[in-house]
Amino acid sequence: MCLEDPRGYVHGLFAWSARRSLPSRRVLMIRDLILLHLPGKALQTAMIDAIGEFARTKSCQSIVMGVEDHRPSVRSDVLEAHGFKPLDEKTFTVEIETV
Repeated sequence: MCLEDPRGYVHGLFAWSARRSLPSRRVLMIRDLILLHLPGKALQTAMIDAIGEFARTKSCQSIVMGVEDHRPSVRSDVLEAHGFKPLDEKTFTVEIETV
């Protein structure tokens, strides 16, 4: 999955899978997240928002995201500002509000 701007330029991408952690819960697993290195937090926030919307389209109740140190990705402070909680040093999770 990729994040494009209105001109069609790709600014980030990630691999995903949806899994059932319990019979009634679906979890969107995000891995290999790569973002362009741009100043500020706008791109990181846009990616988090896009992943949240994508999780809703897949009927997921939570997101688990792995963050890598060796590639440009979403910073842990930005994830925590968006409600993500650390599971360990490089893995974060958030519950999705259902409508």
